[in-house]
Amino acid sequence: MKKMILLLAVLLIASPAWATVAIDCTTDGNEVTVTYDADNEPNLPRAFALNISLSDGAIIETLVPGSFKIGESTSGSKGFGIFPGSIEIDNEGVVTDDGGPVAPSDDPCTVGQVGDSAITVEMASLYVGPQGKGQANAPDSNGVLLKFTVDKSTTVTIAKNARRGGVVKENPDENANDTYSGCTVTIAPPLCMGDMDNNGWITTNDVQVLMGLLIATAPNYYYQDSTPPSGADMDNNGWITTNDVQVLMGNLIATSPNYYYQCP
Repeated sequence: MKKMILLLAVLLIASPAWATVAIDCTTDGNEVTVTYDADNEPNLPRAFALNISLSDGAIIETLVPGSFKIGESTSGSKGFGIFPGSIEIDNEGVVTDDGGPVAPSDDPCTVGQVGDSAITVEMASLYVGPQGKGQANAPDSNGVLLKFTVDKSTTVTIAKNARRGGVVKENPDENANDTYSGCTVTIAPPLCMGDMDNNGWITTNDVQVLMGLLIATAPNYYYQDSTPPSGADMDNNGWITTNDVQVLMGNLIATSPNYYYQCP
């Protein structure tokens, strides 16, 4: 029976039916979370085939371990953990390798692999028991498909993989339009200590800006590092004082006769 259900899940990924499901993503630092929402769709999704691409030459560094379901969906562990493109099954119908969400590079219409600027994702559900929303072993009607990390700021675009069907429903006779969104990853550049005017260079002007900030705190002439702007705590003690001015000036003197240097 499980072999028949598994075969159904594999065949569904190539079905030409699409569901009214919203595919979206959110970001946290350099981590991207791909989600699905079928709360307003009475027909539960059964499989996803997505092309995920990045702009500006960014690359997908890695899939976050533990961020995606692996294996059969059960009441205690729901989700889309069957990977039709990479799962391996022996002659006895036993799964010998679960594979992973990213489609193999030599499969038709695969856009890339981890380490590239795009990937094709294949994820299906396999569960025993009654089909449909709310059933004990069925996937939830919304949730996380997977997470991955990127190497720099970029725009993430999610689209259906047309050859594989995009989003496939349990009832393939009920066709509708699914929606695909995206998200923007913004990774702050490394803090450049001493660049008080934020122009990418350390110059005597930065010394003047820092000294001006300290003068503004008279008669104390110090303030905590938590007060903007950042990058002034040259001695890394949590406070901005005249000693930080001295450290900054010392760094510039060391570049004599130029008295300036570029941020790393």
